[in-house]
Amino acid sequence: AESKGAECASKDRYSHVSGVIAGALKNKETACEVVLVSLPNATLPIGLGELSRLKVLKISSNLSEISPDLWNLSTLERLSFLNNKFTLSYSGIERLRGLRELTLNRVSLLEFPSVITQLENLRILDLNGNTFSELPGKIGELTNLEWLNISSNDNLRALPPEIGNLNRLEFLLADFYNIAALPKEIGNLS
Repeated sequence: AESKGAECASKDRYSHVSGVIAGALKNKETACEVVLVSLPNATLPIGLGELSRLKVLKISSNLSEISPDLWNLSTLERLSFLNNKFTLSYSGIERLRGLRELTLNRVSLLEFPSVITQLENLRILDLNGNTFSELPGKIGELTNLEWLNISSNDNLRALPPEIGNLNRLEFLLADFYNIAALPKEIGNLS
C-alpha cells in the first residue's frame, strides 16, 4: 500500500545533512523527496513550501511549530513527522488534498487532529506512539483508508462504531489490551 517513488530520480532526493537542504531549495523544479533530521533551531527551512514537485517529506526533529507554507505543497503524497516532543497544530493539513500517506509517530498527540478526516485520498495513517485517549467518530469519513496504526497509544480505551465505515481497511494495528470492548461495527471490516 506504500506509494512508490519510482518517478523520483535519486538526484532529486535530499537529506538534511550539513546543509544539503540548500541543494533541494536550489532545485525547486525537480526536488521530489526531502528528509529532514535534527533541524537547527527547531524550525523548518525557509523556502520549503516552494518545492513545487515535492512528493515525499519526512521530518524527524523536534519542531516547535509548523510553517504555514508547508500546507502549500499541493503535490505532496507522503508526509512523516517522527519523534517530536512539542505539541504542534496541524491546522491547514486539510489543504494537502493529494496526501496518500500520513505518519505522526511519537509526536505528542494528546488528541486526534480532526482535520485529518478531511484528507479524502489518505490510504495510510500511522499514529503510533502518541497519547490520545479517543479516536473520533469522524475517522469513519476516511473511506479510502487501507492501513491504520494506532498502536502504542496507551490512553486509547475504545474504538468508535464508525470504524466499521472503513470498508477498504486491510490492516488495523492496535493494542487491544487497553480497549475494553470492540464495537460490533468492526465486523463490517473485511
